[in-house]
Amino acid sequence: MTYSGMFLRSYIGQQPGQNAGGWSASPDIILYGTQPANDPTIFTNSANYNTDYGSTVYLNQINYVYVRGFNNTTAAETARIWLYYTRSDLALWPSNWWSSNIQMQGANLNYTTMEASSNQIGVTNPPFLWTPPTLGGNNTHYCVVAFAENPPLSSPPQSPAPTGYMGTTQDLANYILSTPNMAWRNTIDVSQNTPTWQQVTNITGPTEGGLLQIGIQCTNMPNDAYVSFNVPGPDAQNTINVPKMQISNGNLALSLPVTWPAGFSSSIQISYWQGSQTPQKGATITPTLWIPQTQVSYELQASTRHRPVHVFAFESPKMLYLAPTKMYVIGAVPYRFS
Repeated sequence: MTYSGMFLRSYIGQQPGQNAGGWSASPDIILYGTQPANDPTIFTNSANYNTDYGSTVYLNQINYVYVRGFNNTTAAETARIWLYYTRSDLALWPSNWWSSNIQMQGANLNYTTMEASSNQIGVTNPPFLWTPPTLGGNNTHYCVVAFAENPPLSSPPQSPAPTGYMGTTQDLANYILSTPNMAWRNTIDVSQNTPTWQQVTNITGPTEGGLLQIGIQCTNMPNDAYVSFNVPGPDAQNTINVPKMQISNGNLALSLPVTWPAGFSSSIQISYWQGSQTPQKGATITPTLWIPQTQVSYELQASTRHRPVHVFAFESPKMLYLAPTKMYVIGAVPYRFS
């Protein structure tokens, strides 16, 4: 079987054109856990192409899912990558493949684009955000499905998921092994350390790229609660992973600098764990985005016009890693406790 395009493997060592062997542990569906990779370029390094990053997912909280593919064509390739999941079942109806609880850049989308040069490896970045719900009945795990839609890309996007009946696991295996732009991964599901709530807010970077200051602002929060936030970035220097920490100061303000390339967008994910104290009325946690005034384009301001955000200029105080400077703040409507 010949194949040309973005190739998703069913098993380590598989080459385009091969269709024998295992099919339910694709190393190209990367289930990376509850924090984004500090350096997503590790997935496209040829030395790591044969690394299996595991199959553990954490129920009822955000999981970061990367999909990678190998471009075996003679030119640069752009593919649209689709992600689905389903509960384990011997009758694998495609109509039960779900895209709910999957986000991309803060939107409820289960697709994005991926680029790679000829004979190079590409990866979805920013990653998919998947919040797998609790399994019901006799189901023991989830199955995650990824498709690479190679050019020409449908417009508007049209799902490549099959529509026919698959009555047995063998039917599914035969389909996957004969569809080299598809990958399948069975998961190991864990329920632990679940946050009280999580919030995802899109971040649209400046058109020309540049310096951003991203973080959170707490107001009147209990000091026995915990919080963390993450922002997937383009590389190791510009990804934010703030681990779970106690809100020792009810008005905690914390932000970190990143420098993003032109056109890069991502999202901030905030996780909150409540302690013994219930937040009082007026308590908030607000994601914040600070941009030097010289980098705030008309397009960026226009992109916030129809979202629940406010934009204003001010002289910033001295905050962590930030010298006083004229900045714009774009702050999403805060999570308010009643």
